[in-house]
Formats: sequence, C-alpha cells, structure tokens
Amino acid sequence: PMDVPLAVQQWSGLIAVNYAARAKGVGRFMNAQEAKKACPEIQLVHVELIGEKDDPKTKSPDKKADRADSKVTLQRYRVA
Repeated sequence: PMDVPLAVQQWSGLIAVNYAARAKGVGRFMNAQEAKKACPEIQLVHVELIGEKDDPKTKSPDKKADRADSKVTLQRYRVA
C-alpha cells in the first residue's frame, strides 16, 4: 500500500524513500536506525545482493550479508 512508510536500505544507509516515509521525517542517506526512531512503523528492505553467500540455495536464514564478500546489484532495475 502506498500509505505504508517504506525505504530501500543499502547496508546501514537509505538510498530510496517513499512519500509516506518522507511525510514522517525520513529522508535519503539517513541511517536506518535514525529512520526507525523517526518512524517506527517504517518497512526497510535491503537492495539485492550478489555473491556466493547470498545465493538463496546455500544461504543460511540466520546469516546476515557481509560487506566483505557481497556486492550490491541494481541489475533488476536496469532490465525493467
């Protein structure tokens, strides 16, 4: 729904913020923790990652992505 605050997260920073989140004081380049303080109901989604540990077939559900061996990809947006 368009009235749900939502932001796209790249590691700990926000790279895209919808209008509902902006109305609550959340902006691009804000830290994810700051955004949660400003808008506790915000939904944060992390950009797609590529790397061996990010493969859904081999990734453990409790394992977080690691900046050292994961890269952000915007491929899905280039194809769209």
